[in-house]
Amino acid sequence: MVRLGLLRSMLAFGVLQAVSNLLYCALALAGKNWLIMVAAVTIEHLAAAMGGIALVALIMALCDVRYSAFQYALLSVLALLPRYSLGYPAGWVADHGGWYVYYVMSFVLAFPGLIMVYLSRRKIDALDRMHS
Repeated sequence: MVRLGLLRSMLAFGVLQAVSNLLYCALALAGKNWLIMVAAVTIEHLAAAMGGIALVALIMALCDVRYSAFQYALLSVLALLPRYSLGYPAGWVADHGGWYVYYVMSFVLAFPGLIMVYLSRRKIDALDRMHS
């Protein structure tokens, strides 16, 4: 991440997270397949860890040193809101559309976040330069 910089890391790791969901689509189509399942779980967890590191780096760069504990706590909670607030709709999609549709939707829903990162690229680059 240090070599890539904050912006490229967020974009690359975000794309990797989105693409990792397509492995679950492959698993849904293949049925019970141990190899695809292991690949999907491993790559998804690796991508999530990499994306999480980039997100923490962004949050830390956004925080003012004087208020860092409060700001970090607030931004961390905001970052986790979708995980807890979208449980019912996600379950509904999986129940009514199946796992393939669920993972296709999770892939597609990654793009608004990636677009927001891209549109914020000047601010993210400035934060990265300021904290390098």
